[in-house]
Amino acid sequence: MPFVKVHKARMGTPTGNEPVVTMGAYLADGTVHKGRSVAFRMTYPLVLQLGWPLKDGKIGLGVLEGTGSDQGYLQIVVDEQNGYRASQGSKDREGHTYYGLAISLTTERFKHYILNECPVTSSAVNHIVDGDTLIIECPDWFRFNPQSVSEPELKLPKVEEPKRPLPRANSVDRDDELHLNRRERRAIAQQVTRVLKR
Repeated sequence: MPFVKVHKARMGTPTGNEPVVTMGAYLADGTVHKGRSVAFRMTYPLVLQLGWPLKDGKIGLGVLEGTGSDQGYLQIVVDEQNGYRASQGSKDREGHTYYGLAISLTTERFKHYILNECPVTSSAVNHIVDGDTLIIECPDWFRFNPQSVSEPELKLPKVEEPKRPLPRANSVDRDDELHLNRRERRAIAQQVTRVLKR
């Protein structure tokens, strides 16, 4: 059985070696995590591969939830205006920063995903790099909630029934009463019934 090296880096992988994304879930501790949180950590080689512009080791990142055909995936993009502030770790003795970025979101921020279990130790997750966009496959403990998306209501087209011409009775003034015998009344009733059955 081969041996695997145990690394002392925070990301669980050697700093500066592999492009890796880790995800973990944490309970509220009142200091770092204000509520149940999902944490994302991207290693420095992954940040370089994405080409994200870091300013003093900080960047704004937006997290997009996949729905519909993209359910089960999250997307992380640069969003300086409204994004979550992600920052790098401290610099080494030579002044170089090799630490990746980390962001943490409370579970209440997610509209379409829920935690299956908590806490969950950070571990590497599958990811895809698409230009400057990072697409993450959600692990089993963080799943899509199908009840969060309402199905569009089926709108049936309104079909108007064809209008049938109604039989018109001659207008009769009150002064001129219409006198009909029984046979004439039956004949008119039969004609009206035939017209209405069509």
